[in-house]
Amino acid sequence: MQIKQVCNIVALLEVKIIHKLKGEKNEELTDREIEILELLTEGMNNQDMANQLYISENTVKNHIRSILVKLSAQNRTHALVKALKKEIVEL
Repeated sequence: MQIKQVCNIVALLEVKIIHKLKGEKNEELTDREIEILELLTEGMNNQDMANQLYISENTVKNHIRSILVKLSAQNRTHALVKALKKEIVEL
C-alpha cells in the first residue's frame, strides 16, 4: 500500500469519526438500498427480495437495517413512508 493510499484512508476515517462524535448520520442511501425500498413498495418479503436480487436473505436484512438507521425509521413501514415523503421511491 502506498503512502498516499494510507493518507486517504486515514482522512476518510477521521471524517467518519468526527461525524459519529457529532451524532451526524450519513443519510445517503446506496443504489442497492434504494432497490430494496422499491421492492418494499411492491410488498415483497425478505425472501422474495433475496430471490429477485440474487442475494441471501441475510444480506437483505442487513440492507434493511442500514436503511432504518439512515432514515431514522422504527421499522420497514416507517422507512418506506419516509422514503416516499422524501421522494426517494414512488408507488
